[in-house]
Amino acid sequence: MKNRFKIYCLFIVLFHFSLFVQAQNEQETFLQGKQYLNEGKYNFAMQSFEKLAIPDATHAFKEYASFYYALAAYKNYDFGLARSMWLQMESKYPQWKKIQEVYYWLSEVYFQEGNLEKGTYYAKKSNLSDGVGVIDHYLSEVDDVLVLKSIYEAFSDDKNVAMALVAAIDKQPLFERDFDLIKQLTEKFNFGQSLLGFSQIGESVKKDFYRVAVLLPFMFEGLDDTRRVERNTFVMDLYHGIVQATGELNLKNKLIEVFPYDTKRDKRTTANILRQEELKSMDLIIGPLYPEPSKLTSSFCFENKINMINPVSSNSVITGDNPYSFLFKPTHEVQALKAAEFAIDTFQSNKKNTYIFFDDEKDSIMADLYAKKIKEADFEIAGSLKIDDEKVQFAYELLTETYEQKLSEEEADSISKIEGRIVKESMPKSKNDSAYFYEEHFVIEKDSIGHIFLASSKPLHASLFISAVEIRGDNIPIVGRYDWLKDEMLTIDQMERLGVYFISPDYVLRNSPAFLKFRRDYQKEYREMPSMNSMLGYEVMMYTGEMMKKYGHYFQRGALQEGFVPGKLFYGIDYKIFNSNQVVPITQFINSELQLVNAQYDIKEE
Repeated sequence: MKNRFKIYCLFIVLFHFSLFVQAQNEQETFLQGKQYLNEGKYNFAMQSFEKLAIPDATHAFKEYASFYYALAAYKNYDFGLARSMWLQMESKYPQWKKIQEVYYWLSEVYFQEGNLEKGTYYAKKSNLSDGVGVIDHYLSEVDDVLVLKSIYEAFSDDKNVAMALVAAIDKQPLFERDFDLIKQLTEKFNFGQSLLGFSQIGESVKKDFYRVAVLLPFMFEGLDDTRRVERNTFVMDLYHGIVQATGELNLKNKLIEVFPYDTKRDKRTTANILRQEELKSMDLIIGPLYPEPSKLTSSFCFENKINMINPVSSNSVITGDNPYSFLFKPTHEVQALKAAEFAIDTFQSNKKNTYIFFDDEKDSIMADLYAKKIKEADFEIAGSLKIDDEKVQFAYELLTETYEQKLSEEEADSISKIEGRIVKESMPKSKNDSAYFYEEHFVIEKDSIGHIFLASSKPLHASLFISAVEIRGDNIPIVGRYDWLKDEMLTIDQMERLGVYFISPDYVLRNSPAFLKFRRDYQKEYREMPSMNSMLGYEVMMYTGEMMKKYGHYFQRGALQEGFVPGKLFYGIDYKIFNSNQVVPITQFINSELQLVNAQYDIKEE
């Protein structure tokens, strides 16, 4: 009996000793794995941790060994193996005290693999400060706005995701930015106006009156050369419009003081003007109009934080990234995008076979943006062709080219009875030829073209395309340019009959009381009818003058708050956070009168 008891006691001692030895071995294996991991010997580390990462094991190192096994695999760039092990841990050890670390490293794996949505999910689930950092780090490297929009839709409560989306939108060209989304996110997460670019421009100061410099190429040396004076009428018209508006703004109290300077279209002359100390005290500069003087003035305005505005150009290069430089007109890019939005809404029922034609570099930019926008709405682009004065004939023939389909007498007799179908008979050209019946068809089938976008501003090009559409007789919608109306080659009747649409940044409300009053006052003052430049000068000064009166010398701060502002003569102005007008009227002749067909805002005629 005693011997049996001794044997039992010995067994117990040996059993506990073996457990102790096993535990010691497990600890040594774990510590050895940690050492390998710290030394960067990831394969050896994985071998050590694998011995301990057995799901059914009872030792204290099981969860830690599994975690470090996955971490070693991750550092060895075996992301798939690391992800698999951490996902197993998420399932098997959800109560482990270090489970947040598992979620964090799962986010790292998914971000590394390019799965941004799952990366964001696990980073948020980790509830660690490092999780916020990893979201910022990876999403800040993403420039694709559509991708970030998708992630934001999944995590619409996450400020960091929203911040990344706003930052990506801010990297886009000005004309592509989704202002409405920026504004929505800014208000929702209280980002502040710094994200809208206003931190650069400083505070807007309200003053008793504002000093406006007008830098234009007056080219005036005297009346000796009357030809130069006559050629420069368009500049004087612009200036007269500015003066006319200034008089109205100053009716009750002095609000605007105008200082004209003659740049002479010369870089050196402009530089000398900008060296004058009084220029630094200006609140606004209107002009210059030409590239070299404009570049100099843009640099001056940026350095001295003074707003400048070009009243006649649509070239986005003029503004660049200068927050103080503005175009009164919409850029060519904005015109193309707004025209595309109109086409998407108007031609929704016929998305097939859109043809796009363009001429110079400016036109090609418009054509590319138009095509990109309508393709996003599932429109088909059948052709996008560059034309010039020589190749335009080729485009004309492309639309009007026909072929003959021979018919038997029976077919000819049957088809001739169908309204709208015309059967022709060929005449023999020689004794060996015989007559035959045929029907003429267009190579590009009738009614197969959805619409045409002609980006060229040349009336000659417009005339050929309109003739081609008339010959075809299938009522193809044409979207074109307001510039065509400046030429008498095209008749109002012809353009109304075909329903041509015009991109019309210079559309004037000629029947409004405000226009009629302006025209009457202008004629009284200058003994002539106001030109388009007179109207532009007037509208620019009225808009900026009233905005400065209300919001201070940085009128752009008020532009964000006001949004769309009805024009005095034109349809309206809307800058939002952009540096060019975002309002692009689309017009069409109706009852022989050019009318707005894309009105987005109700305006009260004064």
